Amino acid sequence: MFSLFVLSLYNKKKKDITKMTGRMLMGLHFIFGAAGTGKTRRCCEEIRDYVTGKKGRSAFFLVPDQETYTAERMLADIFPGHGFIDATVCGFSRLAYRVFNELRSPVQDALSPLGQQIIISRILAEHRNELQMLMKISTQPHFAENLMNLFHQLDMFCISETALHDASLAEEGTPLGRKLADLSLLYKNYHDYLHTRFSYEGSLFDLLAGEIPKSEILRRSRIWIDGFNGMTPQKIRIVSALIHTAEEVTFTLPLPDAKEGLSNEIFARPANLYALLSEKEPHFDSVTLPEMKRFRCPRLRCLAADYFQNVPSPCPLPKETSPVPEKGIHIVSAPDSHAEADFISCRILSLVRDKNLRWRDILVLLRSADTYTDPLERSFSRYGIPVFTDEKQPMNNHPLVMLLDGLLHFIKAESRGKNRGFTREHIFRILKTEIFPSFPTDMIDKLENYVLKYHIRFSTWQKPWAFRDYRSIDQEPAPLSDKEITKQNTANTWREKVLSLLNPFLAGWKGALSAEDKCAFLYRWLTEQQIPETLSVWDELEFEKTKKRPHLQVWKKVLSLLDEIVHVTGKDILPEEELCGILADGLSALTFSMIPPTLDHVTVTSMDRGYAAEAKVVFIPGALEGSFPKKIDDSGFFTETEKQVLLKSARINLGNNLMELVQEEQFYTYLALTRASDTLRRCCRRKRRRTVLPAGAVESPRLLYGKHGNTPALSPS
Repeated sequence: MFSLFVLSLYNKKKKDITKMTGRMLMGLHFIFGAAGTGKTRRCCEEIRDYVTGKKGRSAFFLVPDQETYTAERMLADIFPGHGFIDATVCGFSRLAYRVFNELRSPVQDALSPLGQQIIISRILAEHRNELQMLMKISTQPHFAENLMNLFHQLDMFCISETALHDASLAEEGTPLGRKLADLSLLYKNYHDYLHTRFSYEGSLFDLLAGEIPKSEILRRSRIWIDGFNGMTPQKIRIVSALIHTAEEVTFTLPLPDAKEGLSNEIFARPANLYALLSEKEPHFDSVTLPEMKRFRCPRLRCLAADYFQNVPSPCPLPKETSPVPEKGIHIVSAPDSHAEADFISCRILSLVRDKNLRWRDILVLLRSADTYTDPLERSFSRYGIPVFTDEKQPMNNHPLVMLLDGLLHFIKAESRGKNRGFTREHIFRILKTEIFPSFPTDMIDKLENYVLKYHIRFSTWQKPWAFRDYRSIDQEPAPLSDKEITKQNTANTWREKVLSLLNPFLAGWKGALSAEDKCAFLYRWLTEQQIPETLSVWDELEFEKTKKRPHLQVWKKVLSLLDEIVHVTGKDILPEEELCGILADGLSALTFSMIPPTLDHVTVTSMDRGYAAEAKVVFIPGALEGSFPKKIDDSGFFTETEKQVLLKSARINLGNNLMELVQEEQFYTYLALTRASDTLRRCCRRKRRRTVLPAGAVESPRLLYGKHGNTPALSPS
């Protein structure tokens, strides 16, 4: 009776608040479930039922940025007609764009990461002599990018420059204190720069947390959040704002149940997220999905259910005497990464050709993307396997970026002395990009051979060449033959062509005073050389082969870089070396942002980005001791000991400690081994004279589940 009385009071209060505000009480709903229990599909079905239940309803499906494409496809397949209008699939960045666009928030001056990196490069150049610990390392490549990532981390954990300064005073005289003093100086000048030049100076996510309660769209929407197993304090503040604004927020967590994280360290990461969210909103309800729907192979179901317990249980199924290649758990040994890639190609071709699988049914998960991306792409290209590599690849080797890098080296050499840039290294670094239509490859090669043959130095490029062959030093040289005259005239024609390209460029660059004028001149010079037209032709040829258009993307990102430099520096007159350094840092930070060119392809992704993906067949190459699970590297700006000192003395939390990183790696291993529904293949190394230990994630299941499908790798046929 008492419980019914309390429930009636709660309902009366709920009706009163609804009558006053016109809205229902806001709430938080958790969906718990281990990997493969259908949490994402449950969200999609709830979104479909909610949106189609009544006209005018709006829903948001919030997922990690790299998973928006997959989530949007899954949601569209569940809706009637395979499409939707009143639902939005987005990540935090796109959510911020929607909210700021609705409220017309003051973010016109908000900087992209590239613009922030440019500012940090300027600050480093201005204050390098004031640094104590970071002076030498600040000149290394990509330091500005690494420092920008650290500043983002400080923003995400809500650490101010005042907190850094106080911590440096507390640790004064120690290496940690000097390091904190350097960071405090740079961090303060970074925020001062933003404050004096731009109307907005904080983090966009901080602004988003404050703007969400004002959004009318979010007030009349329900929100589903899926695919997250951990969050920074900054994003938790955003989720908290959503909980107190939207009609209802549903949050999925990869936990077998709410208490599992307390007893099983593998699930410590999502359990910690659950604890933080439940503190923000103590009134919530939850549901647990017990049934594992993903796994159609009994052994994979046993692996997901029993192996990741505190005490792993052996597989209750009998050992298979003749395993089939399209089902079960298989362990493959190969001598190197290229043999692993060829074996994966062999199995993929066999599965598609003989077992009626589609390319999209196959997923390759990498823990060491740097080691395996290139061998896999080469092998797939050789055997005609369509592939999409889900990673941000740098643009460093693109001809346009190489051209601009060569021009920067040419400018810096010219600043050291007249004609110092006209050396063979600088000139042919520019010409060999093959991006100039008027400079064919055979002409460039002949000119370089001519320069090498006669040892032509930088001081002789501005006057006519009169080089010839001498057969004897004791006799007067014979008159030039017609062939030698033609050769000399041809060389001078090439020389004049090079001068007509570089002399106007050099004069225009020196005539431009401010950073804005120099960027504008660089843009005009590139268009005069018909660079956009050349890239457009290359794009058409590339699209015919790979269905991708990467070249114009490079052009657009280069223009964005120039725009950001103008936005950050304006009419400032910068020293030559500083501006060239800013341009070089910006060029090195450019990356490709590709989307899948087709709907049917093999996906290659890292475990950091593809932990929410799933497929019928999953390959995990590189399952070596120290690589999978990945060895925790105690590197970065702060060591583990320094992090612990800061946490105890100054209450500064700089992210996961060493034990939390180990637990996170264990959790990623759990996610990787539970992505497959039919077949899981893990590759380890074998050497003739040296033993390479297989990873624990390979060896332990081998002992518990038997040597199921342990085969050597062979080349494709």
